[in-house]
Amino acid sequence: MSCFVVCFRYCLFRVCKHSALPLFTHRYVLYKEKNMLLTETNLARRHGYDMLQPDRRRKVQKSMGAIKHVLGERKNKKINEHKEYLAQVETFEGLMVDMKLDSDTMEDSMNSEAEKLNS
Repeated sequence: MSCFVVCFRYCLFRVCKHSALPLFTHRYVLYKEKNMLLTETNLARRHGYDMLQPDRRRKVQKSMGAIKHVLGERKNKKINEHKEYLAQVETFEGLMVDMKLDSDTMEDSMNSEAEKLNS
């Protein structure tokens, strides 16, 4: 059973589009690889032979950690963008309240003028 494991780095995942699909695809492949390596390790232990390339498990773990790290960065970025958006909305609502106060006095004066003209 020949297997090829590449230890992915953070920069490779950051370059991917913001769609999470490529990351989940890599993650799925890494989970399958991890399960295969655990099975192979168990077989080697039971039959008493050394596992070939035992560092593959570490590479898989590091790659999965890189994916989790990048997904966490993206999540934090979205949270910060949403907080900025809420702050802008709050500022805008404050401006609208000020404008409503100003416009209410204007509306009141226009209503009083209209009442004077009608009477």
